[in-house]
Amino acid sequence: MAAHPAPSVPASSPSLEDLMDAAPERCMVVERVVRAPRALVWQTWTDDAHLDKWWGPNGFLNETHSFDFRLGGRWRYTMHAEDGTDFPNWIEYLDIVAEERMVYAHGAEDDEPAWFFGVVTFEDAQGGTKVTMRSVFPSAAMREEVVNKYKADRGGHETLACLAGYLMGVAQDPRPMTLSRLVYAPVDKVWTAWSTESGLRSWWGPRDMTLPGCEIDFRVGGAYRMTMRGADGTEYPFHGTYKDIVKNERIVFDADIGAGEPILTTVTFIPEGDRTRLVVNQTVPRDKNAAAGQQVGWNGSLAKLAEMVES
Repeated sequence: MAAHPAPSVPASSPSLEDLMDAAPERCMVVERVVRAPRALVWQTWTDDAHLDKWWGPNGFLNETHSFDFRLGGRWRYTMHAEDGTDFPNWIEYLDIVAEERMVYAHGAEDDEPAWFFGVVTFEDAQGGTKVTMRSVFPSAAMREEVVNKYKADRGGHETLACLAGYLMGVAQDPRPMTLSRLVYAPVDKVWTAWSTESGLRSWWGPRDMTLPGCEIDFRVGGAYRMTMRGADGTEYPFHGTYKDIVKNERIVFDADIGAGEPILTTVTFIPEGDRTRLVVNQTVPRDKNAAAGQQVGWNGSLAKLAEMVES
């Protein structure tokens, strides 16, 4: 979803019928049932306060520059990759039926034509809402390129997994930070990375930090102490207590980071075949500096975790 081939879609927009009837070899379709009512799911697609918190595949941070959700309106945003590469994007809304569907053109630079057209539909389903993302490319060759070279189909599935994880947090409480990542490893392996000192030392902390200090008493009521070390040698100690542990399902712990307020974190493990969807829900610190780095830090940590368990 973030890297793009050369644009070749004409400026004119096809009809909804043309998009739905397009040849299968030109289309990429991903779908998922998310556990939230359709009105709430629609809100997360139509409010940029939500979009930046879940949009995009694993490892990307989204930054909205402008958002105008109406017929002919545009959403301009940049997707920031873990390696520092920035991918500009725009979406122009061509058809909107509230809580039912949206149709859009999707491109990169403002002065370039769209690369493809998208149709997203929302349907009531048992247990929540079925979201279907249909991307229609100008040719089978272009569709094959984005799937084989850029793994766009995997990125689409990861994006809907991020949406599902984000909705879990929003449905409980709209205030905390919620992140979700689809990890390509079974839940037992991911659980071990969270529940052992050797596992935590291998991945905990943002990209530019290590974890030289790690002592845990992994049981309900057990304490832990950790120390992260930055690239400049500065150390950041913190400690807390495990509040709830359900093997392969959930870990809840608090943390004293020295700012005079406890931070509560809930990590949920959701098996999806041989993969695991991780959902991190954490209260937002009142300290602005701590809050500013919260999402970036967790994205870096989860990326390191994924690299470890997927190897």
